[in-house]
Amino acid sequence: MRTQVGIIGAGPAGLLLSHLLHLNGIESVVIET
Repeated sequence: MRTQVGIIGAGPAGLLLSHLLHLNGIESVVIET
């Protein structure tokens, strides 16, 4: 799987960033352990 952005951490900031990127057409993946 290829994506433009990888976000480490699924806390409030990580999820907000993922949502904002999605709204701007940028693919991302959120990684949480």
